[in-house]
Amino acid sequence: MNKRKLNGLGVENLESRWLMAGVNFFGGESLTVVPRVVEGQVVRPVVRITTKTVAPEQATPLAATKFSQTPGVKVRPEGTRKEFPNRRLYVPPAPTPLPAPSGMTRDVTLTIGGATSKTQNRLGVNIGELTAYAQNNLTSNLLTQIGTFERANGLIMMHAGMGSTANQLRIKDPWLFNTMGVGTLVGAKIESVNGANNGMTATITAAVKRTDASGGSYVEVTLDRTWRAAAKGGDSFVATVLGYGNTKLADNVYVGGSASVVRDSSVAHGGASSAKIVLGGGNASSNIVQLQNYYGADNTAGRNVLRQGHTYEVSFWARVMPASGTVTSKLSLYQGNNGGTSQHTLVADGEWHKYSTIVAANNAVKYENGIASFYFNGSNATVNVDDLQIVDLTDQQPGAPALSADVVRLIKEYNFGELRFWQPSLRPARFDDLIGAPKDRPAILNMYNSYDPQFGLPEMLELCRQTGTTPWITLSTAWTKEDINKLMEYLAGDVSTTYGAKRAADGQVTPWTEVLAGIRLEAGNESWNGTFYPYSFYPFERYFETAQNMFSEIKSSAYYGAAANKVELIVNGWQWVPWYTEQAVKLVPAADAVSVSSYLSGPNTDMATRDFYGAVLSQQLNDNKSQYPSTIFGKKVYVYEMNGGELQGAVPLARESEYATSLANGLAVARQAMVLSRDYGMSSQQLFTFIQRGNNLPAGYALGHYGIFADLTTAFTNPRPVAMAAKLLNQATGTILTSTMTAGWQVDAGSGWSTARTTSANDAMVTLDGDKLVITAFNSTATDDTHVRLNVTLPAMIGGREILPDWSKVTMQVLNGPSIASGNETAAAVAISAGQWVRNHSTLTAVLPAHSMASIVIPLF
Repeated sequence: MNKRKLNGLGVENLESRWLMAGVNFFGGESLTVVPRVVEGQVVRPVVRITTKTVAPEQATPLAATKFSQTPGVKVRPEGTRKEFPNRRLYVPPAPTPLPAPSGMTRDVTLTIGGATSKTQNRLGVNIGELTAYAQNNLTSNLLTQIGTFERANGLIMMHAGMGSTANQLRIKDPWLFNTMGVGTLVGAKIESVNGANNGMTATITAAVKRTDASGGSYVEVTLDRTWRAAAKGGDSFVATVLGYGNTKLADNVYVGGSASVVRDSSVAHGGASSAKIVLGGGNASSNIVQLQNYYGADNTAGRNVLRQGHTYEVSFWARVMPASGTVTSKLSLYQGNNGGTSQHTLVADGEWHKYSTIVAANNAVKYENGIASFYFNGSNATVNVDDLQIVDLTDQQPGAPALSADVVRLIKEYNFGELRFWQPSLRPARFDDLIGAPKDRPAILNMYNSYDPQFGLPEMLELCRQTGTTPWITLSTAWTKEDINKLMEYLAGDVSTTYGAKRAADGQVTPWTEVLAGIRLEAGNESWNGTFYPYSFYPFERYFETAQNMFSEIKSSAYYGAAANKVELIVNGWQWVPWYTEQAVKLVPAADAVSVSSYLSGPNTDMATRDFYGAVLSQQLNDNKSQYPSTIFGKKVYVYEMNGGELQGAVPLARESEYATSLANGLAVARQAMVLSRDYGMSSQQLFTFIQRGNNLPAGYALGHYGIFADLTTAFTNPRPVAMAAKLLNQATGTILTSTMTAGWQVDAGSGWSTARTTSANDAMVTLDGDKLVITAFNSTATDDTHVRLNVTLPAMIGGREILPDWSKVTMQVLNGPSIASGNETAAAVAISAGQWVRNHSTLTAVLPAHSMASIVIPLF
C-alpha cells in the first residue's frame, strides 16, 4: 500500500475506541487498527494491513469511500479526516482501591461466562385499576370521566348442578341473582361453553327459584329447545342479558316538590339513554332534582383526589324543550381543600347544550371523600341530562386525550415492557360493549351492580401504542365464538371488514396486529379462584375445556394466520399448585404459554424487625423449587402478577402495611423477578399493580395487593421501592449470560429465621443487548452495616464478539435506604443514586451498601 494513501486516514485516540476497519482502497487493500492498551504505559496501536487483488473497475477512490461499521467496531464518520502519524498514547494507571461505607465489608467476585438461551425482557405491570370506576365514582379513574345513564348488558355465566335435563337446567347458585332477580334471564339467549352441549344455543323461556328435597335452593332454567344431552354437574353456560334497566342513576338522588327523574331510553346525547327530569308546577325553588356522585380517599385506586396544581372541567349536556319554564342548574365539585361551583340558566330550544364549570385545585391535597353535584330546579319544564363529565385539563395526553399524560410518562420513565389489562367488572362484558365511543357504550351488568366500561379495548391498545409496550389482555371466559371472531377481525381485519371499519371509526385505520410488536390474549384470570365465581370453574377440567375452545376458535380465524407471529395465547396456571399448571399445559394444547403468579412468602407472625425482614428477603427463594418445577415448562411460562404476598396469620396490619411499602419488599420482588428470568427462563413478568393507595389507611395498606405507586399525587416524588427496583431491573435486557459469584453475606447470619441464616444476600445477573452489557446485583442484607465490594473482570470475548467497554460512559445506579424497613409513604427515604465504582485494567470494582440493589450499564464499542 502506498504510504500517501494512509495520510488522510487517521485513527482517533484509542481511549474512545474509534477504529478503522475493513476499508477498501485503490488496490483492494484493507486497514485494521488493533488497540494495545496497558495501564500506566506508553503504547502504540498495532496496524495490520491486509492486501487483496481486485479489478481496477472495482477499486474505490478514497474520496468516494463510505466507511461502514462492522459489529463491535466503530469507524470514523464519512467525510471526516484527521492526520494521525502513529501517535503515541498515554493510558493512565489504575486508580487506588475503592473504599466502602463504614461497617463490615466483604469482597465478592462475579465471573461472566457465555450466552444462554434465556432472555431478560422489561418487567410489565397490571393496569386493572385504570378501569376501576363506574358512574358512581366519577374521578377514581386515570382517564376522562363520563357519567352516562345507559342500560346494562351482560354475559352472565352459570354452572349446572345435579338433576339437569336436556331442556331444563338446574343452576346451583341462586345467590347470583339476589340483586338482578332470576326474571332477568327470561328471553335471554343462552349458550353452552363446555361439556357435551358445547356450542349449542337456546332461548330461556322461564327461570324460577326452587328448593330441593334436602332444603337446598337452585334456579330452574327452561329452554325453548332440547339440547343433545342432559347437562352434567359443573357444565357452564352463558346467558346474554340486554337492556337491563334497573341500575341507579347516581350514588344519591334527591327529589323535592313536584319533580321527578327517570331513565329515558328514547332520547340521548351519547349512547341510547339519558336522565329525564320533569319539573312540575308550583314553587320553582321547591321543585328540585339533585344527582350526587361520591368519590375520594376511600377508593383504593386511581385519581381519588383533586391534585394540587391541576385544573378540572366539570360539565354536562342538557336539552330543555321549547315553551318550558325557566330551569336553573347548579354544578359543583368539592374534595378535600379544593372545589368550585357555578350556576346556569338552561336554554329552552329543544337542542343539546353543554354547561360547565372550571375548578382550580390550588390547595394542598387532603385525603377525604368528595362529591360531584348536579342540581336542577324550576317549574313547568322537561329536561334531559346526559354525559356528566369530569376532565383533568392538566393531564391530557397529546394525540390521545382520553389517556392520562402522567400515566403515559410514568410507564415510559420506568421503562415497562408490557401492560396487562384485567378488571373484574369487565368479566360480563360482550366484545361489542368494549369498543366504540366511550360515551356510547352501555353499562355492564354485574351480579351486584352495573359498571361503566369507558376504558375499553381501544383505550387499552392506544395506551400500549403511546408507551411502546405489549398489551396483555385478559379475555372473559364468558365470551362466545361470536365474541372471539369479532375480536380477531377488529385486531387484524382491514377496513373493508365490518369490525375493521369499527376499528377505523375508533381512530385506528391500520390493523393493531401490524402496529404493535405483539398482543397477548389470556383466557380468564385465576379461573381456579372461587373469589371470582361464577367466572371461575369447578371441576377445573371445565376451565381447561373452555380455554381450549376459545383458543381453537382464535386459531381457526381467517385473520390468525397472518398475525400468528404477533398473537400469543395464555392459559391460567396456579403458583401454589403446580399440578394445576401441569394440567393446564397438558389439556389446553392450543395455548402458547401458561401463566402463574409470583407473590412472595414470608413470616406469618410478627417478630423483631430484623428477623421479620430477614424472612421477607429469604423465604421466597427457598419456596421457588416447589412452586416452579421444571415439569411445567413444556411451554413458555409467564408471570401474570407479582409483588409481596399477603402474609396471613397473626401479622398486624400496621406491620404488613410497612412491609408492603418497604425497601425490603422492593428488593425481594426485583430479585425474585431476576431469578425467575435467569434460572427459570420466564421472559414475561407483570407487577401487580400500577396504582393503589390502600383501604384509606395512612400507610397505604391494601390486603394482599399492593400498588407500585400510591397514587398520582406522590408518584413523581415518592414512588414505592418496588417501582424503583423495577426501574433498575428494566435497564437489563437481551441475552442472559452465564455467571457465578463467590460467597458474600447471608441475608442475616444472626437471624432467628432459618432461611435468613442460610440464604446468600449477594446475587447478580449479566445481560448483553447489542452494544450494552448490564450487571444487575443485589446485596440483600437485613442489617445496616454489611456491605460488599463487587469485583467483575470483563471477558475479552463473549460468543465470538470482542468486548470493548466505553469506560467513559459507564453508569452505576444504586437503590438504597437508611434501613431495610424504610419506605416513601410520607417522606422520600428510599432513593436511586449514583453508585461508586472504579476499574483496574478490565476489572470493575463497585460498592454495594447494605440492603441495596445496583444496575451497572457498560456501553460497548
